[in-house]
Amino acid sequence: MCLLAALTGWTIIRFHLRTNVSASAAEVAESSAPVAEAAARSSPPRESSVETSRPFAVALSELGFDASPADEEAALANPESPRNSRDFDQNRDWARDFSAEASAWLLHAPDSPQRDIVAEIVCPQLAQTNPAVAVALAEHCSGSGTNVMGNLLDNLAQLWAERDDKAAYTWASAKPLGEGRNRLLQRIALVQSKTEPNQAARMIAEQISPGAIQHEAAISVLYQWAQQDATAALDWAQSFPAGDFRDRAITEVQNVKAFSSGGQTVF
Repeated sequence: MCLLAALTGWTIIRFHLRTNVSASAAEVAESSAPVAEAAARSSPPRESSVETSRPFAVALSELGFDASPADEEAALANPESPRNSRDFDQNRDWARDFSAEASAWLLHAPDSPQRDIVAEIVCPQLAQTNPAVAVALAEHCSGSGTNVMGNLLDNLAQLWAERDDKAAYTWASAKPLGEGRNRLLQRIALVQSKTEPNQAARMIAEQISPGAIQHEAAISVLYQWAQQDATAALDWAQSFPAGDFRDRAITEVQNVKAFSSGGQTVF
């Protein structure tokens, strides 16, 4: 208990003293799905350079990813493949039925919403067995200008953390400071809070920039922590600076505690 109290106190101090970190100047513009799909159908995608992709393919191979050009070519002959169909539902079906071949196609696919759609199907499948490859492939495909890939990377970070939270944290924490990094760490902290909520709290206090994402990450951790040790969770919530967020955090812990004991929910 003394160790927990000391760790909690140290984390609290870090949370209080944490200075604002400037977000990345480049914000990813959100595009609605109908607009993206209409654009994809009305204009041909830009061709990517196979030469540029070769070093990346070698890097994936070193991570255990094996893509056969012959298999890729055979799968692309399918009428539902991105080469032959502009119907996004058909492209999704193709990616599900030919996941290995679709993964190979992504290595050299043109930057387009079609590539996003295939990656959105393929990468979570890869993450079940090799999350490092899934993340690397998703990052390789993240230049199309929609929010699809950002959401995909957030989901992959959580899947990776469920298998290996230390590896996922090492990858995410190396990202440039900004909203994207904060979101990745938020997902990893959520996973870690289920087994080590005090460590998740430290991550939030030290690694996530102050603001809405840090607040939501803290609430998620408090919810998990309160189910395991409501007293420790409440101590952390009560340490926050006075204000609406502190009140919300305390209420969150009290509600979890009340629900667990069959009491009344606090509003």
